[in-house]
Amino acid sequence: MKKGHKNKYIIGIDEVGRGPLCGPVTLAAFCIPTNSSHLISNFPLKDSKKLSEEKRNYFFKLLKQLKNEGKINYSVSHIKHSLIDKDGLSKCIKKGIKRCLHKLENRYKLEIKPDLRAGRGQSRSQASEVSPLAGSRSDLSVARSPTLDTRPLSLNSKILLDGSLKAPDEYKNQKTIIKGDEKVKIIALASIIAKVSRDKIMRRFAKKFPQYGFEIHKGYGTKAHHKALKKYGPCEIHRMSFLRK
Repeated sequence: MKKGHKNKYIIGIDEVGRGPLCGPVTLAAFCIPTNSSHLISNFPLKDSKKLSEEKRNYFFKLLKQLKNEGKINYSVSHIKHSLIDKDGLSKCIKKGIKRCLHKLENRYKLEIKPDLRAGRGQSRSQASEVSPLAGSRSDLSVARSPTLDTRPLSLNSKILLDGSLKAPDEYKNQKTIIKGDEKVKIIALASIIAKVSRDKIMRRFAKKFPQYGFEIHKGYGTKAHHKALKKYGPCEIHRMSFLRK
């Protein structure tokens, strides 16, 4: 990184669903400008699994509101059970991280995309003020300006990952932190996003396969889940590679 260039964004990444017997593994990347840490000062520094479902949903709602306002951004990737069986969990988690970052990268690129419509009733300075974190694609397309930092997100962000997670090699400024979801707030927020997003999917599956109680255990290997498996056998979303262990 050239001298004088500071990271414009900081990204936290975490996963949920590594251990369940069914359903997807879910990755989430939470992105915030480095000068906007005050926006998350009131959020908890806690692993999402240690928060009540009510609190997780409450904080997720606040994060979604900040995203809609263009102040932060996040992306989610669900890697389904069949790919876990086919490729293995480790490869799927890597794929999920890559997908999350590419989603953020594509949104970020819109900040520096020339907009031929800029100037028609809008000055270049006004156009350049649009936040690259806003949710709407039309809101993100702005005119190229000498003041815009045109480095790709991979060279313009610091990435912090939980546990043993690793981002693709092009993201040079990355760090893995053991128990990061309990030590670093942006990782904890990524954990909340991943957990709430995956739980929503598992509640949907619970309606399709009511005999397993997915809405309660979310696919983890509880006594009730094992009892249902013994009685009904696996359904189409079970990870057969996990059941053979």
